[in-house]
Amino acid sequence: MKKSFALLLAVLALSSAACSKPEEPKEQLPDLAIKFSEKAYVVTLGRTSTIDFTVEGIGGADVVVNATAKKPAEWTVSAALDKDGKGTLSVTAPEKLALTTVDIEVVDEKNTRRASTTISMTANAQGLDPLEIAFTGTPYALKAGGSPPEIGYSVTGIGKAVLSKPTKNDVTTTLTVDNITYDETTATGKITVSCASTFSGETATVKLTVGDSYARTVEKSVDVTVEPAPVVEGAYNCYMVVPGNSVTFPKKATEVTKVELAWQDAPTLIKSMKVDGDNVTIETAQVEGNALILGKDNSDATKWSWHIWVTAYDPSKDNITIGGVTFMTRNLGAVSDTPGDVGCCGMTYQWGRKDPLPRMTSIVSTGNAADVIYDASGAEITTKKNSKYYKTKGTAETISIETSYAYPEYFIERYASTGAWWRVETLETAKNFWGGEDLKKSVNDPCPKGWKVPAVTKNGNGDSVNPYAFILTDKAVIDTENHGLTYSDGGKTVWFPCTGERYRTSGLTGRNGFEGNYWTATYNSTTGEGINTFWYAQFTTNEATPNKSIEYGAIRIVQGGTAIAVRCVKE
Repeated sequence: MKKSFALLLAVLALSSAACSKPEEPKEQLPDLAIKFSEKAYVVTLGRTSTIDFTVEGIGGADVVVNATAKKPAEWTVSAALDKDGKGTLSVTAPEKLALTTVDIEVVDEKNTRRASTTISMTANAQGLDPLEIAFTGTPYALKAGGSPPEIGYSVTGIGKAVLSKPTKNDVTTTLTVDNITYDETTATGKITVSCASTFSGETATVKLTVGDSYARTVEKSVDVTVEPAPVVEGAYNCYMVVPGNSVTFPKKATEVTKVELAWQDAPTLIKSMKVDGDNVTIETAQVEGNALILGKDNSDATKWSWHIWVTAYDPSKDNITIGGVTFMTRNLGAVSDTPGDVGCCGMTYQWGRKDPLPRMTSIVSTGNAADVIYDASGAEITTKKNSKYYKTKGTAETISIETSYAYPEYFIERYASTGAWWRVETLETAKNFWGGEDLKKSVNDPCPKGWKVPAVTKNGNGDSVNPYAFILTDKAVIDTENHGLTYSDGGKTVWFPCTGERYRTSGLTGRNGFEGNYWTATYNSTTGEGINTFWYAQFTTNEATPNKSIEYGAIRIVQGGTAIAVRCVKE
């Protein structure tokens, strides 16, 4: 039985072997190969590019393609492949200049085949709109020594790049670059340039260079026409200049060959000075203040001098008419019109002289007020020496109106027998030092063009009318808290500060914040002692009963050697 079963199994095995076919040999597929037309490609910054490639040897097999960037945090890559071996590589570049490599691999798992290759990628600005600069608001013109113009510009073609914020170093010009701005939101900016008063009648080229985070740079130029500083017609002793501007005026005396700064009441007020032929040009900084400029000859003698009042105040637009007389709304040389501000006080003047003495810079009821001034280097000048003003001319010296021109920075001590600073002129001549007799602006008038020291006039009855008579009315109110007086009429209020004085014997300051003293151009009388006095206005704020006066004698005699304030009136 066992033998029969074994024999049966043997027969079945032989039968099965006889029925099976022999195994066919496998098909030999070619090797896979990836083909790109280039080994290196350029992609525009921030954009997506597609690159075609082919895979040879697929032979209908199922093949998978993979793409991997070396810097996947910056680059995005993907690949697709159809059955015919046509492939597409998609590459998105970063928003900055960059390099990378991309590995592409195809795999045939069934037939145990694979192939790979590597290509390089560069991200740059190729294909972007060009970076360009456009200047807006042209043409540009600049007055020598004048207010700097703003040159507007815009930048286009930035795309998703970041423009490097331009600095002064990105502007090339023979002018001075004061400032440059750039607004990333609007892609616009402004360049502010200025020039010295000596740069005149020329054309300057301003070149701007900008760059962006795509390592692109572009530059463009614009012309700025520089016009000579305007010459003020006529010879005056005071010139008003808007801060940051310059002024050119006749030098008055033919002997003047150079100019020199006597003092300035702000350390950086005067930027430059020069004599050019028959004219003097003064360039100022972007601050307000006053300066005294000396015109000298070759022997260093002073032949004339000028007060430069640097202020944004425009009296042609801001003035007040009272009793038929048009007044400035601030004192001559003031740097403020705010009640209580010591900057309202302005310069002080000895009667009949054309040159200012420094304004007081502190308010005091007793003692001497400060009067800070600076030299050309910006160093403070000591204004008090031996209990006198830092430069004085004593009574022993004979002084005439002509000889006083040589000492504009000096306080001239009063002559005891007359109370005046001059020695030799007759009273009749001196009466018209400020045009008080003929009611015209005189050669010594300290006010700027179109303005003069107010004078006493006569009414129809022949009575003298002081231009300050309004302070005796109810419209003029003493303000003891702010040390001054306000005049209000027609909805407009004008401030008159307590200006004090410089004492006729020493030139030292006093009564600032206690008395408001204002000159007129008119001689008043000679007292029994032979002392010459002049019409003025006065009010006091620190007494138990504040006082207002337009006469010389209600409080005290005012002599011509005293230096007090001037409020200019229209010619």
